[in-house]
Amino acid sequence: EIPRLGIGTAALAGNSKEIVSLALEIGYRLIDTAQANEWYDEKGVGLGINEFLYNNKKNNLRSNNIDRSDIIIVTKVHPRSYEYNQMHLKIVDSMKLLYGNDIRPIDVVLLHSPYCWQGQCTKQEEQTTWLTAWSNLEQIKSTGIISNIGVSNFHYELLYQLITISTTRISVIQNWMDPFHQDKEVRKLAKENGIAYMAYSSFGTQWEYKYNGENPVFNSIELQ
Repeated sequence: EIPRLGIGTAALAGNSKEIVSLALEIGYRLIDTAQANEWYDEKGVGLGINEFLYNNKKNNLRSNNIDRSDIIIVTKVHPRSYEYNQMHLKIVDSMKLLYGNDIRPIDVVLLHSPYCWQGQCTKQEEQTTWLTAWSNLEQIKSTGIISNIGVSNFHYELLYQLITISTTRISVIQNWMDPFHQDKEVRKLAKENGIAYMAYSSFGTQWEYKYNGENPVFNSIELQ
């Protein structure tokens, strides 16, 4: 079961450890990260989780019955690692970074995007399509090192195509969704097919990132 609220860790830079530990301390139990070290720091996330668990036990806090299994971790495979051997290697690396010595299956692993972002993949890396990548992810899940798989940044047509070809349950789709970008068609399709919809940029930061403009979520009179 996925918590209704989680914390995303993109663009936290060197603050990932501190912020993740604090988020867990105040009650968050879902942490989202990714292998894209352009924006994320899996090592920092893992250290933050370890710090919280250590302090929680050491200080005999009221919530000291919480252990690692109560914390849901979501990570995402960068398109540069969609080839099978590279994907397997990177997922094992993610396990080590996120769980340390307490190795266990990663709760959720997603394909970060159907296509690589401009300038971030070689031509050879781009030859592995998202269709092949999904098949690779299914195979790796079958080895037992992942509990749930899904996708991110898939529009309606791609998600529909994935549903028709997948031989494994699609557990999660993670897309941009906020009050002014509601992604209604994808949310409806996901609900109809038992896929959990996980929103990112719920406070509208994607407006600033994609369009270099004001954030309507923060500046809307209606929302205020």
